[in-house]
Amino acid sequence: MGAEDFGPGRLGGSRVPPGNALPSDYKALVETFGDGMFDGFHCVFMPDELIKSAELAARLGQAPWEPHPPFPASGGLVPWMGNEHGQSFHWITEGPDPDRWPVYVTGAEPEAGDRFDCTATEYLFRHLTEPQHPIPMPVDFRAHWFMDCSGNVELDAAME
Repeated sequence: MGAEDFGPGRLGGSRVPPGNALPSDYKALVETFGDGMFDGFHCVFMPDELIKSAELAARLGQAPWEPHPPFPASGGLVPWMGNEHGQSFHWITEGPDPDRWPVYVTGAEPEAGDRFDCTATEYLFRHLTEPQHPIPMPVDFRAHWFMDCSGNVELDAAME
């Protein structure tokens, strides 16, 4: 699978604009789970959504959280997940290798966020499972689940 083509899986052949490669762990995450929410709380953005969001920020000429420049400039922010509490989870697009982009977490207000030098999937796993995580879950879940939000009628029927 190339950096620009997500293939025909549950993403319906979504394509990333040329030159906008995304981290391989993120591509595996959305290929595996598709459109939905972890623990009914964290919504991982689909490729088309996150690229549109980043392009909109670039057209506005400002990044929502300074000192990060607008994407696609190096160091710009690309949001890959959000939640109902207004937290946003971004990559800091440092360097040419998207698999090395760190995670940057912000609150609802445009203020400095927290940087995590790990992949998106590593961040998500630790955030969901480690009670002592620097940004803990608001609820201590005993089990974790994924809620499919794709509206895929065939998939929904098969689950019943």
